[in-house]
Amino acid sequence: MAGNIIHQPYSTHLERIEIESELLSILKPTAICLAYNEFRLTAENFDIYKEKFNFPVVSTNFRLHNSSVDVVLSNDIVVMSYAHNDFKYQPLIQTSDNIQVEDMIYSLNKRIEFHKKNNQPMIFIAVGCFGIDTAKDIAKNVNGIDIVISGCSKIMQWNEGDPPENIKKDSEYPLVYKSKQGKRVLIAHTYGTTRFLGKLTLILNTNNELEDFIGDMIYINNLFPENNEYITLIEKLNELQIGHSRVYLNGECHRWECNLGNLITDAFVNYKINMYVGTSFTDVPIGLMAAKNIKSHVILRNNIFNEDLLDVFDPHHRLVTIQIEGNKLKKVIEESLETGMKLGLFLQVSGLHIRYDRRNPKSRRLVALLIRCDSCNMPAYTDLNMKKVYQVITTIDMTDGTLGHYSFGNYSKIVQVENVTDFLAIRAYMKQMKHINIGRMERIRIIKITSAGYLTKSKMNRIALFAMAIIALKYK
Repeated sequence: MAGNIIHQPYSTHLERIEIESELLSILKPTAICLAYNEFRLTAENFDIYKEKFNFPVVSTNFRLHNSSVDVVLSNDIVVMSYAHNDFKYQPLIQTSDNIQVEDMIYSLNKRIEFHKKNNQPMIFIAVGCFGIDTAKDIAKNVNGIDIVISGCSKIMQWNEGDPPENIKKDSEYPLVYKSKQGKRVLIAHTYGTTRFLGKLTLILNTNNELEDFIGDMIYINNLFPENNEYITLIEKLNELQIGHSRVYLNGECHRWECNLGNLITDAFVNYKINMYVGTSFTDVPIGLMAAKNIKSHVILRNNIFNEDLLDVFDPHHRLVTIQIEGNKLKKVIEESLETGMKLGLFLQVSGLHIRYDRRNPKSRRLVALLIRCDSCNMPAYTDLNMKKVYQVITTIDMTDGTLGHYSFGNYSKIVQVENVTDFLAIRAYMKQMKHINIGRMERIRIIKITSAGYLTKSKMNRIALFAMAIIALKYK
């Protein structure tokens, strides 16, 4: 198998590792190689997976202590692997000891030369999941290679007629390529989803040399019977999943609005909506959370599990509902910009629209504060009423001084300690959503900053977007 077989490389959840390992074992691969997802594992987690595998892991140009350089099948077929050299910067390599890293072309050539010294005819297969261009590079420059099995790009190899699902055909299956020495090399490339399975039959002559082949790409649809054992394990795995996000959830929340902060505070308000027994929208329309509780800048996407949330923020705070007068709420929001940015207490919000202008003196930088209504049938935003008492849901550490945010402790009154933690509220909210697609919604706008070398709002936004893009590429 050509790598990327581990679905959640950042998992430390032993039950999920157990299930994923069982799923792979049912497939009974002859061997697997490492690709992007496997390289993103730490060495410790990779060892946990490896202990549960009932098949060898091949890593030819990255010499790991618990993997094979190659695998010899029936004394006449050698399976090797390849990976880009820059993967030496990935977590698996950085957290491993005594790693030998070689150029993939050099390493494959060396292994073939080693086996040929025995003068026994062999078929040499290189397996990797690094796209069709890398596969062609291997086929061209590795002397003696017979077959390159590759994947991880949307290149469709198909033989008769047009591929299904209106997918464009790129070549026959397999692609016949020529090496520098003029040797015929087969490139069997799988399309970038699991709906296609390549079947390649090799016809060898009496000298164990490749004489001919029959290739066919199989489209896996609902005509194929389901494997009940596999389905049972998938159902167990799905029980561990709490949500699915179609967007990156960015934890860069300490200086500006972030979509992860929006999701968390919306979850707080949603909890109160579900508990509310009145006839209007809700009696607690505002949710607040200090950015300091978001302890990691990890970006989440795709399937999200319990431990993913545990890695992002501290889950040990009970939620509380507080009452606070409008003039004191204004004071808290003012301090969020000044004190908050310095101490990591910048507030992420739901139910507020905030406008700051940093050209003004510190006590006058909050220029607009709109509040979502409570006793209303259609949620809308109105100007802050300085004398009105508002109800807010937040974490208890925002009121008891342990987080350092003294404003709530001085200005607010706890009216209810909720029977739920922030983690449980967020998990329940994510479970009830089919897909998470929340973005930055301009709940908090910081309009310009002073001219003494500071950034304008537009530049800040561009920097924030650039930072999100860099992190997204890192975890892609």
